[in-house]
Amino acid sequence: MYKRIKKIKINKSDKEHAMSVVKNLVFDLCRYGKVKTTVAKAKVVKAIFDKLVTKCKKNTPHTIRQLQSFFNNNHRIVKRLQKLVSNYLSDRSSGYTKLLRTLPRKGDNAQMAYLCVVNLENKDYEKKSLVDKLRNAAINTKS
Repeated sequence: MYKRIKKIKINKSDKEHAMSVVKNLVFDLCRYGKVKTTVAKAKVVKAIFDKLVTKCKKNTPHTIRQLQSFFNNNHRIVKRLQKLVSNYLSDRSSGYTKLLRTLPRKGDNAQMAYLCVVNLENKDYEKKSLVDKLRNAAINTKS
């Protein structure tokens, strides 16, 4: 699907290795909603993930085949991406991910960052705050 990407600047590695790293990071981003990686890798993954989400929003048989081709015919991750798009990203036209820079890595001082899907952390935050409210209510009723 994205074989025409000419330059993937990830640690001066060859194209095949860089593309496998990117695919694995996109796979983890679809699965978990958040990935911690270096800033250079995060920028590449962000661009490719945004293109995949745009393809997934069209939801035609051709685009689904393209997604399956990108994920090596892994139907589970394609379904997960479709579910993610329909539940969280359907109201947005672009900007599906957010890059949050963190402290540098200890070993080599590489700049690290979290790459997050935009609307997921808001939903999780609301769930956590709801759990905290329920705990506080249970503690207050016991005393």
